[in-house]
Amino acid sequence: MEMRGRLIIRKSGILKLLPFGEGFLFLDEAYVAEEDIDERGAQKLTAIKKIREEECVDHFGIFPGHLLCEAAAQAAALLMKLKNVELKDTKFVLKETSGKFYRQVLPGETLKIEPQLVKQKMNFYFLKAEIFVDDRRDLFGPKEKEIVAEWEGIGFLFNEDKYEKEEK
Repeated sequence: MEMRGRLIIRKSGILKLLPFGEGFLFLDEAYVAEEDIDERGAQKLTAIKKIREEECVDHFGIFPGHLLCEAAAQAAALLMKLKNVELKDTKFVLKETSGKFYRQVLPGETLKIEPQLVKQKMNFYFLKAEIFVDDRRDLFGPKEKEIVAEWEGIGFLFNEDKYEKEEK
């Protein structure tokens, strides 16, 4: 995979931006193309998640849909953090989410999650993401990018410090 002209964020960098413990982070890394970065921050990213066998135990050997939604939500939260650099100390809270699933995701497959901001209304952000698997090969040609799920969510930015000061 060509990496020139991309910002690569490894798991340790994602953990610094998102308030999750190692066991609940469902992103392995993220890529931001150089042309998708402007003075405000990143406008587009692709998050990567490699599905491990142990994540499918007790789920009939497939990666569960609610974890697909969680991975998409984390990718969207990461995009929001990178999109607005001045909001790096602010938490992104999801109010509601939904998902559509098109096929099962199996151990060994690699997810590519492409979140995007659909619109902003006051302090609410309407987001969506497409989740792809590109590990499958067409019998007569190169790898194909296959959509396995779609996710939508509504969230808002929450600054704990500001809230604690107003409470006192």
